[in-house]
Amino acid sequence: MKVLERIISMSSNENDVVFDPFGGSGTTYIVSEILKRQWIGVEIGSVEGIKSRFESIEFQKEYIKEVQGNKNTLFTEEMRKIRIKHGHWLPETLVKKKRAGKKDTEQQVTLDMV
Repeated sequence: MKVLERIISMSSNENDVVFDPFGGSGTTYIVSEILKRQWIGVEIGSVEGIKSRFESIEFQKEYIKEVQGNKNTLFTEEMRKIRIKHGHWLPETLVKKKRAGKKDTEQQVTLDMV
């Protein structure tokens, strides 16, 4: 759903028509519906799975809302906590390291000049 949300939202506008000739589990249809796109789909197999997904569309709307809320965010708050716990970098730690590295370089240049 996350990938299709991105693709559909970037390549179409509200009320545009999205066509998916391979319905599968109906993810394209669900995301299109949530993003207020019209959609046309084809599936040669059973469509019961697709129908049941539409019965739980409210749950899936919440997920898409969360995805859109984290759009263009490098790390969610949950992921930030995990990265801190494991000592992994975050954007602000890179800035600190860069500044520290710059000071080291400036000191080295000063020492070389002496």
